Amino acid sequence: MNGLQHTMSSSGGLRLTEKERDELNVTPFMPRRVLTVDQEVAQMITRIREIPTNMAKYLFLRSIRDRDVALFFEILKAHTEELLPIVYTPTISEPIQAFSHCFDGTAGVYLSIDRVAEMQRLMEMVKARHPEIDIVIVTDGEGILGIGDWGVGGSEIVAGKSVVYTVAAHIPPERILTVMLDVGTNNQELLDDPYYLGLQQPRAMGDVYDAFIASFVAAMLHHYPDALLHWEDFGRGNASRLLQKYQHLFTFNDDIQGTGIIVLAALSAAFKRIQADIRAQRIFIYGAGSAGRGIAMQIKDWLVGEGLTQDEAERSFYYFGADGLISRQRDMAGLSLEEAVTRFQPTVLIGTSTASGAFSEVIVREMRQYCEMPIIFPISNPTALAEAKPQDLYDWTEGNVLVATGSPFPNVHFAESEYRIAQANNALAYPGLALGAILGDANTIDTSMLSAAAVAIGDFATTSDALLPSVAQLFDVSIAVAKAVAKTCTEQRGEFFDDILFHQRLETYTQ
Repeated sequence: MNGLQHTMSSSGGLRLTEKERDELNVTPFMPRRVLTVDQEVAQMITRIREIPTNMAKYLFLRSIRDRDVALFFEILKAHTEELLPIVYTPTISEPIQAFSHCFDGTAGVYLSIDRVAEMQRLMEMVKARHPEIDIVIVTDGEGILGIGDWGVGGSEIVAGKSVVYTVAAHIPPERILTVMLDVGTNNQELLDDPYYLGLQQPRAMGDVYDAFIASFVAAMLHHYPDALLHWEDFGRGNASRLLQKYQHLFTFNDDIQGTGIIVLAALSAAFKRIQADIRAQRIFIYGAGSAGRGIAMQIKDWLVGEGLTQDEAERSFYYFGADGLISRQRDMAGLSLEEAVTRFQPTVLIGTSTASGAFSEVIVREMRQYCEMPIIFPISNPTALAEAKPQDLYDWTEGNVLVATGSPFPNVHFAESEYRIAQANNALAYPGLALGAILGDANTIDTSMLSAAAVAIGDFATTSDALLPSVAQLFDVSIAVAKAVAKTCTEQRGEFFDDILFHQRLETYTQ
């Protein structure tokens, strides 16, 4: 019995046998027919497919989760590729923005900065309800996907991450805690909304903000000393800073490190595909926030592991912010992306800017002039904010391009052929990373574990010529990542580890 199956005992549903119905005293309250799990799943997926909008599908699935968590996960397990974009990105941006107007008791923990003095008491309440927790996912709602500050609506993104942990790596849902740290919001729309459910005041900053975060971390460590702390969608000014401040703990930032893992996996696969000389690469990062810097950091660590010096690895990168090329040299600073492409001739273009259409036809055609096979990754989420559409990239390069995107895109048709587009979806990375760290008894997440995860994904056999596995392979990928990560952290301690030991630990954990 795995992490999905063992939730069945706490759920109802038409699959309850006559004996179970009698024991629960629900026999007179249910229709006579007993269905199998497969029949219930088939019935529900039919209903879901008849729902006209993705937002409505999301709300319907959430209602299933509220009343029958086991059935919810069985549906997602059976139809992962179809439904993950509904319960996670890109659809989840809609319920985040509509949170205060469609809240119906969404599970999770809400801690607000105006009650910081009560942190220990409140966390004691949390501990009483959730005694055994392996992963704590926390956000302050400031840097949600590509849509920015949505305050308390950020609780939906950590809820979505929790679902992915269970679907992808079969981590029991009751061992995952989601936390919304409400420090206010700078979103004027929310400040003006009479129905907004969070603190209706400007975001706390500086020492007051840091003290609140420190209070939460201390309370969490007191009650869940062995749990992995997963930081999610913190703002640009805090994400990297908080990760660095607490990096000595068992902690991980998905926007920085998870994105870095999956982009590195796609890039290493692309380099293998074209047998690239890694010393000859010029990598443009368009969008110099926490995600872009995290991607660069992960790729640089890998390049050094492949034989480059730190200086050689750093010289491979060019960064672009809102004001153009970021450079200490005065004659280079501020160059537009188009100007810099002409001048420095990048081989790799990675977008984390949320600037829709930034990778223009002029830029892409220019790359194709000097580069036989450009590598172009418009990673920004959601779909509408991607720097380019894959179909355009294929058209502008006559099909000579390697592409990975942040959101799911339809297959591309070019020259009478059809191509699946790799989605650089963090869901392929962080569930396996966490599972591997748990099974490997880790107490930190270090760069070697991150690189092991990326290599495992990059080496995974895909079902097409795309650079990354599909979401349909999510569980198998997560297990491969978990095995690589667990092996890395146990061998670092000088302990014996093999496949047999891994599967023994996996079976014990998910029972």
